[in-house]
Amino acid sequence: MRSYFHLTAQHIYRVKGVLLRTLWRTEARLQSFLRRMKPGPLTLFSDVTAHWLGSALGFAASLRLADHLAPKQTQSVAELAELISMQPSDLLRLLRILAAHGYFQLSDGGQHVSHTRLSMALRSEAVRAFTELQARLWYRQSFSPKHMKAACEGGLSGFEVATDRHFFDHIENQPQDALLFLESMADITRFCTPYLVECLPVTPSSRVLDVGGGDGELARALATSLPDLVIGVVDRSQTDRSSENTSSKYRFHQGDFFRSVPEGYDHLLLKNILHDWNDELCLAILRHCRAAVEVGDRLTVIECLLPGAGEETTADADTFALDWNVWATLSGRERTAQEYQELLAQVGWKFEKAQPTATPYWLLHARAE
Repeated sequence: MRSYFHLTAQHIYRVKGVLLRTLWRTEARLQSFLRRMKPGPLTLFSDVTAHWLGSALGFAASLRLADHLAPKQTQSVAELAELISMQPSDLLRLLRILAAHGYFQLSDGGQHVSHTRLSMALRSEAVRAFTELQARLWYRQSFSPKHMKAACEGGLSGFEVATDRHFFDHIENQPQDALLFLESMADITRFCTPYLVECLPVTPSSRVLDVGGGDGELARALATSLPDLVIGVVDRSQTDRSSENTSSKYRFHQGDFFRSVPEGYDHLLLKNILHDWNDELCLAILRHCRAAVEVGDRLTVIECLLPGAGEETTADADTFALDWNVWATLSGRERTAQEYQELLAQVGWKFEKAQPTATPYWLLHARAE
């Protein structure tokens, strides 16, 4: 019965994946067309004021507003305001901008509120932490014109200019910021994992290591899908959640992938790791990964891809935005498939193929030479 269930779930995610990717690319083309048709000042105004909505979403996320509102129930705005210690008039102002964009639904002249499909995404089990992170001042300061200009002149990230330390050094010394960042990364992984697992060439006999796997969100999902899988996580974090759920067991290694990668695994995963670093540091990570495995063992790099020379860019606006984000915060960069292939080849990995998924992520498959 369990085998049948997982096969059925896998089939469902495969179909949903095809539909999602088609919808995503169709929406991107439609948006590109509409932007070309609208007067330039109108499009620019919409773009530069987008952070107004982002700040409202981030504030709602910090209040855990969606968590306080039960699904499929209507609640008094006044009662909800009391729960979160706000004035009803202020909460209504917040709810109006959110409801205008499809987050929550107001009724009875703004006296009652209920969830929508979009506002459910603001719940803690969805992407609340990631939403809050985007609005936090310590994170947003990276993007100020002053800091970005200094970053361009000095070869640093906007974050380093603003704080005098690298992003990861900052969160290592700020537990609350570190927790929010880890939860944010887990939010992304939790949504994407069902679509990624469907594409990963992993079998029950595989010994999988998630390199830089944070608090183990991807490992837990893999262990749930394949209970007999041998899986580990290595990360600098001191958080070990491998024993929280006995049905999703994995082994946690505390370590630094710039120094070494644990041995004993035949399939390594690098999800959202390489885009954080420049080429030199990426090569160091890939070199340690290669040293930890045998000839023929697998590596799967999970990253967004920039289009190559001559490739269509209509559907890649979000990836270009991500490239800007990782540069401003981390001095990182997104890359093309060809650029990843060249990095892999330098340290003993043979690139096999780039595989799209239903998410913005691609799977870059390689084997140890």
